[in-house]
Amino acid sequence: MSDQPGRSAEWLNQNHERLIRAAFMHRSQRLGLLEHEARRASPPPRPWRIYAGIASCIIVPLIPLGIGLMISHALRTRAAKRRRAELLDPACIANGRVTVAVPLMFNSMFMRGRVPEAPGLVLIVDDDGPELSEDEMLELITRISLADMRSKDPVERGFAALMANERFVAQKRVRIDPSVTNGRVIYAAHLMVSRSELVADLDEFPMIPCFVGRGERAIIRVVPAEVFATVADLSKELARAIGTKEP
Repeated sequence: MSDQPGRSAEWLNQNHERLIRAAFMHRSQRLGLLEHEARRASPPPRPWRIYAGIASCIIVPLIPLGIGLMISHALRTRAAKRRRAELLDPACIANGRVTVAVPLMFNSMFMRGRVPEAPGLVLIVDDDGPELSEDEMLELITRISLADMRSKDPVERGFAALMANERFVAQKRVRIDPSVTNGRVIYAAHLMVSRSELVADLDEFPMIPCFVGRGERAIIRVVPAEVFATVADLSKELARAIGTKEP
């Protein structure tokens, strides 16, 4: 029994990520966080095509136009539902994990604290390997950020195009060329970030804890700071109960 606190402390350290993931999933199910993110990424189409289609069918010469508009609305609705289903695929979510996203590019007004929410471009690792070291991540960020569109290297031109494109597409991922990542599965991902959910200011802690679904078209969502507070309180309670220090 004498080594029980030591074994318990080791268990807490080894399962810290699992506790965070479990707390996030519980909060997500209670508040519909992932569903909200999927709906924001692929909202239902606006109903104007239905209204215009119905109105057009009243006038005989415009009936083909009206039918076309209604068919277009139905196809867009189906595509949006299919995309939401991809984002919320149970297998992708079940195999997802909590990791950190490293900012590549963010709205300057957001970085200055002028706006509460903004989209950004981040790097995420989506395989079963270890997190990249700071040196490895810094080297990758530097290579992407300083890429030149005039380079003869197609990979570098791809990085330059990635950084030049400021159009935000919710839940979009672009895989970084494996030749640059030693075969690791690393994506540049579009991510919507709310300042109220961050664990710390990005200037102080330039990493964003995220839940990342497994797969190129799976969901990615910031893990709110409240989740970490919940896990910290739980760890303290467990540590107090078993007579050891919290992780």
